[in-house]
Amino acid sequence: MTLTKGYLLTKLAQVMDRKEAMEVFNRACNETGIEDRGYEDREYGIEEFIRLAEAIKNQGRLARFIGSLAIVEAMASVANANK
Repeated sequence: MTLTKGYLLTKLAQVMDRKEAMEVFNRACNETGIEDRGYEDREYGIEEFIRLAEAIKNQGRLARFIGSLAIVEAMASVANANK
């Protein structure tokens, strides 16, 4: 798993339309102050990714689920990389 904008958008698009997913992502960027550079393969560090996922969690019931899932998957990814 890579910690990218595309990953978060793909997960969000599983529960909402793509336009709404982009709006949720943009609000998360604004809330956290993390820059959205516009390309989906931009990788985030684990701390930035978790901050974005936490901000996504604050944006409604569907987004809460996706934000929580993203945090768990990111932590699992880091744990597996450290084995």
